[in-house]
Amino acid sequence: MGDMKTGGIDWARILPFTVGLLLLGPWRVLTPYAGYELIVHGYPYTGATLLAVGIPITAACFLLALPPAWARRWALRHSLDLNRLGHVTALLILLLVFLYLLGNALSSFAYGFEANALPTQITGFQLVRMGVANLLCMGGGAIAYTRLVQGKNLRQTMYLLKVKRRGQKLIAILLGVAAAFLLLLLILVISLLLDSLGIAPENPVGIEIVSAMTPVLIILIPVLAAVSEELFFRGFLQSHIGLWGSAALFGIVHLGYGNWLQVAMPFIFGLAWGLLLHWSDDLAAPITSHFVYDFVALGMAWMAIACV
Repeated sequence: MGDMKTGGIDWARILPFTVGLLLLGPWRVLTPYAGYELIVHGYPYTGATLLAVGIPITAACFLLALPPAWARRWALRHSLDLNRLGHVTALLILLLVFLYLLGNALSSFAYGFEANALPTQITGFQLVRMGVANLLCMGGGAIAYTRLVQGKNLRQTMYLLKVKRRGQKLIAILLGVAAAFLLLLLILVISLLLDSLGIAPENPVGIEIVSAMTPVLIILIPVLAAVSEELFFRGFLQSHIGLWGSAALFGIVHLGYGNWLQVAMPFIFGLAWGLLLHWSDDLAAPITSHFVYDFVALGMAWMAIACV
């Protein structure tokens, strides 16, 4: 996908223009039109949030269609050629991933401030659907972008994302398990401290998620979350925007839970898992840590609710 033109058609210009037009269409999911519809129907905060996310991303698509000189210079500094269809496609994929992540997180957060917001209701099927969607979006987006830009085969692409078949795999896994229990201990200490101060952040979304759990989902949901989020935030994003940037975005995409603790702790976890990747140089370490933490935390919460 390196040539700009095929059969006289400039696909590197037509593709982003087409995507931009599609995002301007009357779709009711994560688009500027969806934001407008929500404002009209009495959800101003949620609608404004979707507009704030959707309009810049749509504008970026049109910018790729007719890139000015400064955009071409920016791209070259990041080893991207806006005349190459593969590179333009990779950037479009990344824009759509951010539309999905930020649109969902920020609109869910804003929805909690609506005067006519309905209580959150989550089913096990919805959790699986969201987990698979996250895997396709984040994991698939990281793989597609890296493969298109680097021009590698799948095995080489996975290696660039720190998914390695060789090396000290057992050590990476053991490091991940140890880090998970340290993070669980940290959460326990913070919870006890907040209780002693009389602070109890509400987490209705978390309660709904735990209530929808089954023994199978307690394993499946952590697997989907660990693989998709670590592939994107640690394996891919950290190499582009650094440890602090990827951890900050990891916290932001948890805004949908609606309380400050569920943003602050993912930020800290993002730093911890990012350092774990830096020390081990193997994505198996943060994936293992993420899975073990989610599995134990969900399992304990589910058993606590079941015993009530």
